[in-house]
Amino acid sequence: CGLGTAAQSFAEAGAIYTGVDLSEKSLQLARDRFEVFGLEGTFYKVNDEDISSVVPVEDFDLVYSFGVIHHTPDPRKLLSEIRKYMNEDSVLRIMLYASNSWKAYMIDGGVDRPEAQFGCPIANTYTNEEVRELLEGFDVTSIQQDHIFPYKIAEYKNHQYEKQDYFASMSPEMFSILEKNLGWHLLIEACIL
Repeated sequence: CGLGTAAQSFAEAGAIYTGVDLSEKSLQLARDRFEVFGLEGTFYKVNDEDISSVVPVEDFDLVYSFGVIHHTPDPRKLLSEIRKYMNEDSVLRIMLYASNSWKAYMIDGGVDRPEAQFGCPIANTYTNEEVRELLEGFDVTSIQQDHIFPYKIAEYKNHQYEKQDYFASMSPEMFSILEKNLGWHLLIEACIL
């Protein structure tokens, strides 16, 4: 659940929210956010991919994971666990990092890293074919590619949104095309077969 920003949006839209995280600090921040905004939710600390050992198994309408699965040592096990919380009407929406992306090419070239901070131990990337293999047993209904971070880091840290020169020279239409073809995020929707 991270800091609870997406969780807040779900709960404000009327969702009965359940969130998991391995970080107690993140869980506390999410709980605090819910308290500040008068929202209700249930939060669980889960230390590995074995979610069902902690979270009661029940069907959810939506299972959402943005930027988590590609950091886990055993994504197949995690997806097997996620499947336990889904029925034929449930929707899975996840984001995984794209192998065929601007950022992956920059990482391979030694001029970028997977995460903003140093030392991220696992950051797997996937092709569309690898996504479908990873989601074996699911019906993948959509894979869209998006998101290239265009800003100069030092300025961005000071809340100044100055684009890198090579991105600043592109029209918005051109940049959008680049993101749809070389974005870092694979936005995936699936359901169970």
